[in-house]
Amino acid sequence: MRRPLFMEGTLIEIVIQRRQAMKTGTKILIALIILGIVDMVVPVPILGITLIYVVLQKPLWFRVVVEEIYRN
Repeated sequence: MRRPLFMEGTLIEIVIQRRQAMKTGTKILIALIILGIVDMVVPVPILGITLIYVVLQKPLWFRVVVEEIYRN
C-alpha cells in the first residue's frame, strides 16, 4: 500500500493549510514587503523589472491574482 505524500497532522500539512487559508491581500502585501526589502539591499530595480515582465508577458498568475482581489 502506498503512503500518502504528507501524513495527517504533520508540520508540512499544517503549513500548507495555513498558506491556503491566507487571504490574497495578505499574500500580496507580504510579497511587496519582501520585494521592497530586496530592492533596498540589491541595487537592481526588482519591482520595475517585475512590472515590465507583467505588462509585456501578461502571465496567467497575475490575472488570477487580480481576479481574486476584485472578487473579494
